[in-house]
Amino acid sequence: MQRDMHYFCTFAMARAAGIPDADANAIAYASQFVDDSTRYSSEAHRDGGLLFGITTAHTLLEALARSTSDRVTKLEDQRKVWVPFHFFPGGAGDSFYEKIICVKDGELVNEMFKNNLSVALAKDYGLELLGITAHVYADTFSHYGFSGMSSLFNKVAQDSLHEENTSTKGVRSTLFHALNVVKDSVFGESAEQATAALGHGPVADLPDRPYAEWSFAYEEECRGRDLQSSRKNHQTYLEYCEKIYGYFRQFAESRYGASCLIPFEEMRVELGRLLKKGKELDEREANWKASALTAGVAAYDPEEWENDKKKFAHGISSRDGIATHVYRFHQAAAYHRYHVLKDMLPSHGIAVY
Repeated sequence: MQRDMHYFCTFAMARAAGIPDADANAIAYASQFVDDSTRYSSEAHRDGGLLFGITTAHTLLEALARSTSDRVTKLEDQRKVWVPFHFFPGGAGDSFYEKIICVKDGELVNEMFKNNLSVALAKDYGLELLGITAHVYADTFSHYGFSGMSSLFNKVAQDSLHEENTSTKGVRSTLFHALNVVKDSVFGESAEQATAALGHGPVADLPDRPYAEWSFAYEEECRGRDLQSSRKNHQTYLEYCEKIYGYFRQFAESRYGASCLIPFEEMRVELGRLLKKGKELDEREANWKASALTAGVAAYDPEEWENDKKKFAHGISSRDGIATHVYRFHQAAAYHRYHVLKDMLPSHGIAVY
């Protein structure tokens, strides 16, 4: 998904569920910041304190820059970033590469959400953790059927890709070429995997466009996944809206004792309209901003928390920085990554990292 969903939709669902505007904004910012926390940078205070930045995504340029890194670094790009934050494993199938394929609203991602929800209610970084968790959960509704590691199971028969209602073929071919340039050097693990594909690269950003209706066929069969896939993203995204609203209701009731502001059924028609309307991101964002569902939403500036991270070194003491959203975001990201990779997935026999 893209910023229209990770930020504006997240805010709308959190607010409607009964979460106060200020906290709904923090949750929404953390959700989108998962895609924007791409820098390998930390800030040290003169008193010895340290804000250690957790990278939760990579831009294409950063991937290119890291393409000359050693093999371990390349492995970490996939296993510590793409898998826990963008392609949550579904656990289906027999082999490792089958088990790490993302499953829409799967049992494992719901197990993760329930754990993180309980932690969010107990920790100072709860809002930021809830935003991160919402992002990970949302991506299972768009990235399902693909995995966050170079895998033959991600390969798509290009002549099978058919777009019903989009004009993104040029975008698709451009991105497909760019990803092919970097996938072997940045993401490859072995001679076998060097010919594989990473994530949903073979279909570019079609999974992340809410209005898209499209179909394709995988090159490789695997257990628990149909070889042919036909998708209407707006239907799947609406499912996500209803599910995340339910999780936000649990949080609102437990933390604030709040009743919902807007029942979900009263939003269904408006959400359906928003998900189908607008082809380009800026147009879709404008539609969300104009909707009554986002009343009270703050403007999103991807540099806001990055700038706050830089301020850490110049505060009166490092202790003051602990209460900032950006510090808590990196606390939450570190917790989420550790729990998923070191605790939860191994308990299901999946040793990603």
